[in-house]
Amino acid sequence: MTPPTDPDVWVETRGVVRRSTLAPAAAGAQFDVRLAYFGSDPFAAWFVLHEVDGPKGWVVSRDVLVAGVDDHAGVADVRVWPLLPARERVVVALSSNDGEFVFDVPGADVVRFLRAAFRLVPRGREDVSAAVDAAIGRMLPEGWVL
Repeated sequence: MTPPTDPDVWVETRGVVRRSTLAPAAAGAQFDVRLAYFGSDPFAAWFVLHEVDGPKGWVVSRDVLVAGVDDHAGVADVRVWPLLPARERVVVALSSNDGEFVFDVPGADVVRFLRAAFRLVPRGREDVSAAVDAAIGRMLPEGWVL
């Protein structure tokens, strides 16, 4: 999915490929990742992967990302968990009909990103109607406007 631009909160970091059936990247290869958050879509967090043919975005639940810092979280197409025992890195597994991409990122960068996102939109202060509009907007073809 093509990610939106100009997030309210973002953290640039480096990911390390663990395994992939979606891209030709070898295990251990490093790549740029942007964690992005938009206050207009408060329940979502984005992983923007910088690929040769342009950025690709994956939307994940902010709450799944929070839970995944400390324990296994998520089901189906998005799963997140810490590398134990030190939680120095967080593993992210993204799946689609085309395959799976599993990588890890520094846990400290994920925590810094989440703290900034919660400063912008604290838990319990999310605008549900705006979040629903944003979710519907992601499902519409590009160029459609609500």
